[in-house]
Amino acid sequence: MIDIESNYQSMRRCSIPEVELRGISIKQLRAVYAEIEARCEVEGWTSYDGQLLTPQQCNLYDIKDRIIMKRTKSKKCSYVELIATGPQKPTRFLSHWWGEPVICMIQCLEQHCKDHELSEEITYYWICVSLEKYYFTCCSLFMYT
Repeated sequence: MIDIESNYQSMRRCSIPEVELRGISIKQLRAVYAEIEARCEVEGWTSYDGQLLTPQQCNLYDIKDRIIMKRTKSKKCSYVELIATGPQKPTRFLSHWWGEPVICMIQCLEQHCKDHELSEEITYYWICVSLEKYYFTCCSLFMYT
């Protein structure tokens, strides 16, 4: 079992003021999914309509407050700034539906890397959930900083 809390506490937050340099890699997304797997069923996560979730069902709506906000609010940073060691210039833009399961998004990106012979570790994607600073967002989920 991964000690998630210790993992986050040991991370040194970096500052990336330029939102355009806050890409996220597949490797980093897998770490998000590892947290989903470790916490979802143990904590009894439920969907918006009260149904118990499995890790395979969790989408970005489900993890925004439970992972993204939980990890970044006190530090007032984006998720990428929490996990990166410096700027990560995205080379790909991901247009997606927040309701898609996170694991499906990761699998699609893995296939994209295979199809285009890209490195999963250094190919960075522009994915709004990872680069926004939600603590600034009091009225709308989709305001950017």
